Amino acid sequence: MDVDELLELLGQLDREVLENFIIGLYLSNPDLEKRVESLALRSEPEELVKSLKKRIQSLKRGRKYIDYRESFAFSRELLFLLNDIENGLKISAPGKVVDLVRLFLETAPAVLNRVDDSSGAIGEVFRDAVLVWLEAAKASNNQTVDWLEEVYSLYQQNDYGILDPLLPNSDILLSEKQLKQLAWRFESELRKALKQKTEPGLINMASLHCRCALGQVAEALHDPELYERSVLIDSPQPNDLQKEGIVEMYLRHKRPEGALPWLEKPWQERFEGRKGSGPLLTFVEKKQTSLRIAP
Repeated sequence: MDVDELLELLGQLDREVLENFIIGLYLSNPDLEKRVESLALRSEPEELVKSLKKRIQSLKRGRKYIDYRESFAFSRELLFLLNDIENGLKISAPGKVVDLVRLFLETAPAVLNRVDDSSGAIGEVFRDAVLVWLEAAKASNNQTVDWLEEVYSLYQQNDYGILDPLLPNSDILLSEKQLKQLAWRFESELRKALKQKTEPGLINMASLHCRCALGQVAEALHDPELYERSVLIDSPQPNDLQKEGIVEMYLRHKRPEGALPWLEKPWQERFEGRKGSGPLLTFVEKKQTSLRIAP
């Protein structure tokens, strides 16, 4: 039976029958208990917020280790919580969605420290939450909040990589002017970090953090030149992997002319094969043909 058929048949049932069925599920299935409660509380947003906060707090207080086999069920539990936050409040109180998702994201270190997330399923839920936060912040239309500062502050907590979607998608929330201000901030911090002395053999983590951030803001701005600069500030002679990233950025934003100077440089043999195939090869061949027939 497909979903449309099911909906049609359910629509023909008496309300009392459906209510009794839901109560039966609630009493017999602990996994559904919290979801049924969230559904029932949608008409009372303040009570729903309290209920959701308790569920989030229980995540942070949890101590039980979750092994690989259990991680999939746990990731579904996290996803259900995220869905209950988003779907339960996005119309009645989008500002509360912003607050609750922020609290949810703040549980990530505690959660990831006690799970085997080899599959990446749990981390993926937190990465989905980042996009929910951006969309909810936009929907809240709260002009009293400095959203640029909020994005910047949230990104500083990206120790586990779960906030990787934040800056590349920050154009959902921030204006072009704000994004350029954010880029300037990260570029300034990058140049400052590069002046700091680092012990031989150690990575300058501060510069790496700022360089990645600047490149991700370039994604949000759809600005290949800024991405290129984010690489060259730190690596004036970029390696082939970095060159490939620059090329892909130009091509992704339909700026092949910016990719050509990098494609014409010598690359290591293993990268030569990659740049000489697919869309890169097609572009190079077309460019070479146009140069040959030019008057």
